[in-house]
Amino acid sequence: MKTKAYQYNVFLPIVSALFCSFMQISDAWWLCGICMVPLMHTLVKSEKPHKSLAIFFIIYHFSLNAYLLTLYDMIGINITAAIVLCLTACCLLTLYQSAVMLLCCVPSGIIKGKILRLTAFSFCYILGQYALGLVPYIKYTWARLENALAYEPILLQTSSLLGGNFTALLILLFNLSLYFLAMYLSKSEVAKTAVCSAACSLIFFGSVFFGFMSINRKTDGEYISVIAIQDDVEGFDKQSVSYEQAISDYKTYFNEFIKKDYDLVLLPETAIPTAISDNIEDELTANLPTDASLVYGALQREDENCYNCLKLADSDSVRCKKILVPFGEYMPFCDIEGFPSINACSETYTIKTESFDAAGLICIESIYSGLLDEQIDMGAEIVLLSTNDSWFKSSYARELHFRHSIVRAAEYDRYVIRSANCGISAIIDRNGFVLSAERGKSAGYVDGTVELTDTKTLYSVVGNILAVPPFAFVMLYYIRTMLNKIFHKDILA
Repeated sequence: MKTKAYQYNVFLPIVSALFCSFMQISDAWWLCGICMVPLMHTLVKSEKPHKSLAIFFIIYHFSLNAYLLTLYDMIGINITAAIVLCLTACCLLTLYQSAVMLLCCVPSGIIKGKILRLTAFSFCYILGQYALGLVPYIKYTWARLENALAYEPILLQTSSLLGGNFTALLILLFNLSLYFLAMYLSKSEVAKTAVCSAACSLIFFGSVFFGFMSINRKTDGEYISVIAIQDDVEGFDKQSVSYEQAISDYKTYFNEFIKKDYDLVLLPETAIPTAISDNIEDELTANLPTDASLVYGALQREDENCYNCLKLADSDSVRCKKILVPFGEYMPFCDIEGFPSINACSETYTIKTESFDAAGLICIESIYSGLLDEQIDMGAEIVLLSTNDSWFKSSYARELHFRHSIVRAAEYDRYVIRSANCGISAIIDRNGFVLSAERGKSAGYVDGTVELTDTKTLYSVVGNILAVPPFAFVMLYYIRTMLNKIFHKDILA
């Protein structure tokens, strides 16, 4: 009995957690089909499903947050203290993410009937993924099931319907169908086996059919030539680079990499690590051997505020960062004297050139599904993403961060041009195919031709409406629980 209890409460949730994390940072996309089966078996058989869920979420999120442990040598304090600090940050972030997911998923346990209960769990799970991007102070939707399909564009096209969360939901429902298929097959229940087999086929082949239809649709947008340049300055070294040195470096890159006329040149986040000024911009554009629109990362100062932004050279068009990196760009919950704080921008703008409009994303903003809605509504025809991924060093975090960019392309039917300090820089087409990528950490570039698109996907119109039904269910659960406790106390009194 103890062995079975251990299997249901601990072992199987850990297996699912490792499957779910590994498939997001490797080529093992096929794990999508079985990643949740062990956990679902636990939720059906275990007498303590809440404990099993807690173990799953803690292992799952810790596995994908563990890259934080590699940052110890960048903190600039005693190595032992730095390791302890990184481990503490990793554990606290994991507990926070796990708590949010648990709050969303626990209510599904009250549903009677195995199939309905696991269906409710699937919807509550995608609510949890969405909720992680809403919680104040520490928004961090780092771990997402749909990232496993980033290099399978045909299966990823379902993201254009109701977002990446819809693709994640299909993964969960396929696992649910496969689990019951195996269970009914072992019991020789032919009719139920046939129904589950039909459900698996419908989800998989339906996704494939829709993917082929989406990828092969005709388009008639205009094309422009683009180049994204990446620098090679590591971590904290970037803070010691003067704007004179940065301009000198990019002058070298312009002369070395730009061999033809481009319509757009994109530079990384804070390519020029100082406040925007006409003098600095003139120096930068004077070395550009083309009439292209130059978009670069820099800082913008307004009164006492400082913003991380993307700026179109020789114009007033600027897009400032709305979601900041906690503990990196600002200190949550408090202000610490001497801590270099960046301000979050509340306004939304596109980057407007003479010939096209572009949506802008900066660094961590690319992991948030739904953040591009307003810019798409304002007429953005492509997405420009500038980031500084040198903090990730050579860890799997570089790859996972990159996969979010691919999902954004599929969600909004837009080409994504990604310029990353220390890589990965890339050009991703509107369907999520990676056309060109510079995966090394040294200075380099990617270039190509991209299509300007003004069509809207269903997701860009309705947004994260998929989260509404599970949200209503979860709220009713907690309201009912609270009322039961209140009235129960009154009865006892």
